[in-house]
Amino acid sequence: MNGTTTHSGKEIGEFTFALRAKVRDGKIVLWHWFEDSFAVSQAYHG
Repeated sequence: MNGTTTHSGKEIGEFTFALRAKVRDGKIVLWHWFEDSFAVSQAYHG
């Protein structure tokens, strides 16, 4: 995945992520998103 911040328009760069979801009756009721938050922070704050 490659993200771009809306604050600065700077690309975060390529990074991997994982998504863990709990589904009940065909609907997502809980989810956890795991990413490299340091890379996101660096792109956002420069």
